[in-house]
Amino acid sequence: GGVNASVALGFLVADVNNSRNVNAQDTSRIKARSGQITNAGNFMHDIKASGRITAVDVIVSKVLSGTALP
Repeated sequence: GGVNASVALGFLVADVNNSRNVNAQDTSRIKARSGQITNAGNFMHDIKASGRITAVDVIVSKVLSGTALP
């Protein structure tokens, strides 16, 4: 048989630097990639998963600023 274990997993939309909170650093990183087509290196910056990083992704990041994982 196998061993069962619980694992905590947290995912926070717009936390592109994995700091467990959304802040100005995340927004700045998303803004710097605005206009890029989504790829394996920048997909986390495409908040609305449209295939391109846009001003809307920057706005969503600003709206989510202050949210955090426990």
